[in-house]
Amino acid sequence: MHEKITNEIQRSSFWALPVPEVVEILRTNSQSGISEKEAEVRLKTFGSNIIEKSRQAPSFFILLNQFKSPLILILLFAGIVTLFFAHYRDAFFIFAALIANTALGFYQEYKAEKALAELKTYLKQRSRVIRDGAEHEIDAANLVPGDIIRLTQGDRVPADGRLLFVNDFQVDEAILTGESLPVLKQVLPVSSDAVLGDQLSMVFAGTLVTQGIATVLVCRTDFSTELGKIAALVAESRREETPLQIAIRRFSVQAGFFLGILTLAIFFIGIVLGYSRVEMFLTSVAIAVAAVPEGLPVAMTVILAIGVQRMAKRKGVIRKLVAAEALGSTTIILTDKTGTLTIAKMELSKVLPVQDKEKNKLLELALLNTNVLIENRDKEPSEWRINGRVIEVALVRSAALQGVTVEEVKNKISVLNYLPFNAVNKFSVSLVHDHGKHRLVFLGAPDIFIRHSTLGPEGEKDALKRIDSLAGSGELVIGVATKEVNAKKDFTFSKNMEFNRLSFEGLITLHDPVRPSIKETIRRVELAGIKTVIMTGDHRGTAIAVAKEVGMIVNDDNVLDAIELRTLSDNDLKKRLPMLRVISRVSPLDKMRVVKAFQELGEVVAMTGDGVND
Repeated sequence: MHEKITNEIQRSSFWALPVPEVVEILRTNSQSGISEKEAEVRLKTFGSNIIEKSRQAPSFFILLNQFKSPLILILLFAGIVTLFFAHYRDAFFIFAALIANTALGFYQEYKAEKALAELKTYLKQRSRVIRDGAEHEIDAANLVPGDIIRLTQGDRVPADGRLLFVNDFQVDEAILTGESLPVLKQVLPVSSDAVLGDQLSMVFAGTLVTQGIATVLVCRTDFSTELGKIAALVAESRREETPLQIAIRRFSVQAGFFLGILTLAIFFIGIVLGYSRVEMFLTSVAIAVAAVPEGLPVAMTVILAIGVQRMAKRKGVIRKLVAAEALGSTTIILTDKTGTLTIAKMELSKVLPVQDKEKNKLLELALLNTNVLIENRDKEPSEWRINGRVIEVALVRSAALQGVTVEEVKNKISVLNYLPFNAVNKFSVSLVHDHGKHRLVFLGAPDIFIRHSTLGPEGEKDALKRIDSLAGSGELVIGVATKEVNAKKDFTFSKNMEFNRLSFEGLITLHDPVRPSIKETIRRVELAGIKTVIMTGDHRGTAIAVAKEVGMIVNDDNVLDAIELRTLSDNDLKKRLPMLRVISRVSPLDKMRVVKAFQELGEVVAMTGDGVND
């Protein structure tokens, strides 16, 4: 049975299947989960839910790594031969150069490995699981396919799973997809060809729950998860030689061949001229040793070490010395968007009130529908630590920076009742008392408000067109609407809220702003002859908007979507690559394929990003 489950797990598109079918595939119960006994059996079958972290390279292997260069091996051979013939002075200088080169290279690489080891955190994760109908906490490493787990705000998702129940459930998937905003999840299945970022009925290991609660059926663990696939992909990928390593290898082969021919020629010429074989052998070896450039490895190591030190001062950790030279030889930079080009934080972009009303008035209405906690209110708004929904946090911070604080607004206008945002309504609503009148203030999906507003057919058409334009340029568009009501003491939203003839007040847009220095950085990179390509899991419109903002010239010919990318053969992809500037909706596997294709075209590729998908 377990072998059958394993096979079905590997080939099933869980996001596209209805819940009962997923439950059947995993041989579990959506209410009580599997039994403890069954969990033990499955743990032996599927293994622990642990993605092995790369270990720090042992010191011995770092030392051995210094002798991989053919030039170093030639130098080592020359030193041994010189020592064998008792030429101790020459042997001393050769081995001194070898020791200096090895010590310097070992020190730099060992220090880098140690720095990386210190950067890693090893936290034991716990999960709330339902087994035998009872809920209790276990080590996340013991989760198996078929387990039912509970997730709530602040939890790190421990495994890939199919959603069974959600309540306003949002997940930050930026580390996998590069999307700036948390994703609102659902139980309903989605299309079988949906890319990772569109698999709304799934949660993925390593992502963070930002809001709501959910019940999840674990489908895949350890290296079967999307995160595990990335880890396996990185572990299995072949390390390419750097341009410097290629040059040294070629030089060493050519030098070795030349010295071999020269040594043999001198030996046989001497024999022909009547010299003894022993004398000519010693002479030939002495000439060969003298011709070995023993200072070259040391000089290269010192130069690379200086480069590594300069990078360290700029907060860059380089594990291998040769990587410093490879970075200097880069011809293509593939960059993620969120957190690399942008600051990975939503900020206010535009405030667009209808009929030229005051912008601050529209902001005030929006703030009435926020429910956040500011931990350090005594600091400047830019330094506030705010807990709450991402959109509400962005509104509160951005409005405060413009002089409109949520505290002042709520002191001026009384909020009598509040219904938080939820996935069904797609808006939040407050009952407020202002200037002797009661009003409902709505904040949420603008198209819903417009269709139930007093704008009329033409006004509705124009407003929806504007929303499409803003959304297409990468903006997150929020609508604000109001309605006067006759609120009685027993007012409740479920009984008394009338959702019609709304007064549409305007639009507010948010975006993840580009870092201030990025445009100039890309300009300087381009002047150095290095091409920059944006590869992101975010949507096409957002990626194009950011590309234009950082100074790239973007059109339909140099933008590629992941769906189209996957239809291209390797040869067709290589033909498209030279003109591409933006690739959107990509998965980690797509990124790896693009990198390899560029390398096969002879490019030296650098990849930058802040997610595990980079």
